[in-house]
Amino acid sequence: CYPPLFPGQGHDASELPEEWQNLPYLALPDGAHNYEQDHVYFVLPSLTDRERSVFCVACYRQIDSDKLVSKSEDVTRSSVQKSVVVVSRAPLFGAIRQRLSHVAESYFELRDFSRVEIMEETFMDFKRAVTKNSVSTQVFSGLSVKELLLRYRQKLLVLFKLILLERRVLVHMNPASQLGNTLLTLASLYPSLIECGLSRCGAVFKSRYNFRNLSDSDFVSIERDTDALPSTAASPTTPTPPPPPSTPASKESQPHGRLQDALGGAATGLISSVRAGIARVSSAGIPGAAAATAEHPAAEPQQQQQPRSPSPPPPRSPFDIDDCGFPLALFAESAIFLPYVSLQQIGLLEDANVRACLLGANNVLFRQPQTRRRIDALLGADAADFAIYDRGLARLLRLTGPDEAFIQRLLDKATSAGAATADNADGELTLEDEDLFAGSEWEGSDDWLRAQFRAYLTALLLTADSSSGAAGAEPAASNSSLDESGGGGGGGSGSSSEEGDFNASYVRALRATFHYRAWLAGPRHGLAGASRRHPCHGQSALGVRLNQFLTGTDQGRKVSSAVQSTGRALEDTGKVVGGAIYNAGSAMSGFLSGLSSKAASRLSGSQSQQQLQQQQQQQPPQHQEIPRESSINSG
Repeated sequence: CYPPLFPGQGHDASELPEEWQNLPYLALPDGAHNYEQDHVYFVLPSLTDRERSVFCVACYRQIDSDKLVSKSEDVTRSSVQKSVVVVSRAPLFGAIRQRLSHVAESYFELRDFSRVEIMEETFMDFKRAVTKNSVSTQVFSGLSVKELLLRYRQKLLVLFKLILLERRVLVHMNPASQLGNTLLTLASLYPSLIECGLSRCGAVFKSRYNFRNLSDSDFVSIERDTDALPSTAASPTTPTPPPPPSTPASKESQPHGRLQDALGGAATGLISSVRAGIARVSSAGIPGAAAATAEHPAAEPQQQQQPRSPSPPPPRSPFDIDDCGFPLALFAESAIFLPYVSLQQIGLLEDANVRACLLGANNVLFRQPQTRRRIDALLGADAADFAIYDRGLARLLRLTGPDEAFIQRLLDKATSAGAATADNADGELTLEDEDLFAGSEWEGSDDWLRAQFRAYLTALLLTADSSSGAAGAEPAASNSSLDESGGGGGGGSGSSSEEGDFNASYVRALRATFHYRAWLAGPRHGLAGASRRHPCHGQSALGVRLNQFLTGTDQGRKVSSAVQSTGRALEDTGKVVGGAIYNAGSAMSGFLSGLSSKAASRLSGSQSQQQLQQQQQQQPPQHQEIPRESSINSG
């Protein structure tokens, strides 16, 4: 070990501190013999502060013992496995793993495990490479959100919301490298969590918050007068009143009268003795209770009631948070995050001091029925291997229509971005290619996906906050790039509608968690312009499922292709037939116009003749006078 863990300890010493007794089982995980080489991430308690943690990366290899140049006494098998471990205060799991894998390879190429001078060179190299700036630039190295999303699909959002409820979640898969990458990639979805929110993720101790989801009303404080001495005087008891007198006639008419009197007297005496005992206990435990009882026996309950102290102050985040309240205190106060636990640590599932946990394991014993009863959810290597054992919890985590629209949009963007990347590459991306694309913000990239989960989490927290309007959050349309489709509705929706987008029951459960109350008590002025509306507000699940059927299944793709081809054929046919129909329609309209004009002219002519005849009939007859001259001539 370099540098030595104890003063004067040699490089070949095997002594470990008591807090690190599980290190050998963590550095060589269960099933390591099934792989030629692999790596594992794990967490150990700090040796200087019991509430803090250190982060470990181990790269292990195996080699045939016949190939060794120098064999030690402990080499008794046909193959030898060794693990090179780096313990760091910075959570640079991926960046350290890339460098450490080359160191482990060089160490095995020496074929002499006694040559440990390479450890000193490695330590100095890491000391120069790891700086404060490297934490922010290399913290996500090797963590692919896109791969995680395509593997778990809709279940990823369920898992994201489950962890926010501070429950006991176990992740089980092989190999150990995939297990660690899955857990760390999941943690990277929460803003600033890996960078600033894991310094206490492995500490288990007796904390005042070791009660699940307690609200402020669940904390009761009782004040006592410490200056007064406890009184030992017994409070006087009230004599039992005699039973009402009964006449002989009534007793004769009731055959069970004597028995009832006996039972009534016994019950009354029992009640009196119980009252006397309570009075003695109260007077002995509360100073001045006996005197108060003697002076005011009727007001005894009011005098013995203790004043209720105000609720304790809300919890504070133990981390350095930004102006948005991030990182959330998800793993603090005995809520633990361990990317890998060995079989020797299975007792953590029964530890009463563990408030919540997110654990990774690869031993099959963690999947036994007796172990499942101690956890709330179990996640395997794919979406089909995900089980929630609490039915009530499963109802809380049921995705709403906007939730399904949100995760489906991410899937569409990630799939299209992956196809575009595959067109530009002949094979898998190398580490150099990943570094080249690091920090990019195009749609569907890892950074873009993390930004969408940040927008979702921000809207969820502001929706849960009943005083989010005081924080300056306006219920306007979301600024997220997911609103390009215009799925969000207009303004004016109430808080009940906003909670319903996230599942109102889930929002109520979120308000009772430790990290939410700590976030509520911290600064949030950076969210002044943020929206508390769901990023996919107003979108229905029916459209999402139809889109998923058309794009995610073979039958759907065939239907979509047929509809597209039919649409193009109809469009082309419409262009040809449409012109003829238009010309025929024009001719027909002209013909009809001519007929109508002729009919109108004929109709107007007949109407004029009829009017003339009517006028002639209405005029009186005119008599013609014969000239006098013509009549004389005729005569």
